[in-house]
Amino acid sequence: TTTSTYVYWTDVAAGTVSRRRVDLSAATETLASGQNKPNAGIAVDGAAVYWANDGDGSIKRYVFATAAIQPLASGQPSLGGQQMTLSNGFVYWCSATAQQINRVPVTGTGAQLLISVQQPMGIAADAVNIYWTDAGIAQMGEKPIAGGSTQTLYGLTAPGALAD
Repeated sequence: TTTSTYVYWTDVAAGTVSRRRVDLSAATETLASGQNKPNAGIAVDGAAVYWANDGDGSIKRYVFATAAIQPLASGQPSLGGQQMTLSNGFVYWCSATAQQINRVPVTGTGAQLLISVQQPMGIAADAVNIYWTDAGIAQMGEKPIAGGSTQTLYGLTAPGALAD
């Protein structure tokens, strides 16, 4: 994940979340260490970087203003190394293993199951809808964030990642 100033990443083997200036003018900064398999998604906004730890089913954030690591959700079903996105004050992630797309407010006040799908591979969101690809039924779908029915947008041959 990148911003105009930094690139952010997780290192599963090292258990870290890091960033580096895109102009390479400063050394790599480790924002979080001791994470349990941080391979299940990463997203960033102006306030924090968010990630999912597949090893313990946790969703966390590192707050830039305070350098604090805050848990947002715990005990989530196997996250499966999938994507994460942000929209309207929520962190969204998908779990192919658990066949679901979930969300939690960026304040961390309770995770919610949003959509059950066969095999979510990618997610993206805008101000109105959440979008996903489903490898189990080879399609891309959408659902209004405020609630409502899901609908199929496209049939796909081999669905993968989505970009916001």
